[in-house]
Amino acid sequence: MSARPDNGTGIAGIAPDAEVYALRACWPDKPGSLAAHCNSFTLALALDQAIRLDSRIVNLSLSGPEDPLLRQLIEKALAKGIIVIAAVPGKDQIGGFPANIPGVIAVGQGGEANNPDNPKLLRPVKTF
Repeated sequence: MSARPDNGTGIAGIAPDAEVYALRACWPDKPGSLAAHCNSFTLALALDQAIRLDSRIVNLSLSGPEDPLLRQLIEKALAKGIIVIAAVPGKDQIGGFPANIPGVIAVGQGGEANNPDNPKLLRPVKTF
């Protein structure tokens, strides 16, 4: 997304002048695993830092149970005009938070439970 042109790699991003902050709030289940665990405290620290940095977009590639502290921080971010994106859980997964918060852009692969109060975008999936 933010790769600079003429970087010797041959790839130019769509926003080469963007500042991208990676605020780690989760840790892998096992080394090299895609599955990860997070907790309210580490997520709250990362969200608070994103708000303090005046981020324009916050991407939360996660979903889980309701959390009052995280809801407050996400609502604060939305009130400041920060775009918040969150994952919609898959068919067999529980949760739906924070994608169920009004104003959050909910993104999924398709086949997720339909929520008419918060429409979602679906990313294209290529099956191999």
